[in-house]
Amino acid sequence: MAGFALLIICWQLLVSLAAVQETALPRPLSVVEALSEHGAVLWEHSQITLIEILLGFVLSAVSGFLIALLIDSSRILYRLLYPLMIVAQAVPKLALVPVILIWFGFGRTSNAVIALLISVFPVIVNTLHGFQSVDRRYVELGRVMAGSHFMRFRKIRLPAAMPSIFTGLKLGMSFATVGAVAGEIFAGSEGLGYVVSSAAGALDTPLAYAAIVVISALGLILYYLMLWLEKRLLPWASGDLVTGM
Repeated sequence: MAGFALLIICWQLLVSLAAVQETALPRPLSVVEALSEHGAVLWEHSQITLIEILLGFVLSAVSGFLIALLIDSSRILYRLLYPLMIVAQAVPKLALVPVILIWFGFGRTSNAVIALLISVFPVIVNTLHGFQSVDRRYVELGRVMAGSHFMRFRKIRLPAAMPSIFTGLKLGMSFATVGAVAGEIFAGSEGLGYVVSSAAGALDTPLAYAAIVVISALGLILYYLMLWLEKRLLPWASGDLVTGM
């Protein structure tokens, strides 16, 4: 909370001392007034953005896990697919927006697809890292005890990889938020990103900043929800292993 208070104080000082125009950087009080005045509209659009974020995140979580599992299953697949995945990640996702719009049209589906494309890479990389970081002694012990391949995966490899998997999921949630909002800004007709774009175009800067505040709050809530879920499911794990940034 102290950090937020310091940010608002610095914001107010910048506006006051530098005499910044309201159309460029509104006063914090103006943003609060916009939040109050347009609260119903922001709430309506935030629900749309939330749906797109969650849809993109769920798709990235499921597909990212399965792709990582596939790559990890064979050295040949690893050598074939992992370089292709790196090349695909190097392609700017927003450059694909026109193609996505041709395939899926304007609307929530396209924004969810953009969120999927942006968020799936950290899920894949961290999940793959988790699988490959499992202590081989435990895997060998499971093999010696005549455990099936599925049993070794369920009892040994998956639990050991879960901290790294959750790191990828937390990053994926944050990236899905960025992807959904970016899709709304570039090609949306609803959602918080659309509010930012349309308000900025109309020089209603307080409303644009109010929408940005709501986006930030939404992203923060979703991230800490994932953090809470991780602590509930993995109370024995501590710290993050961040890979794929």
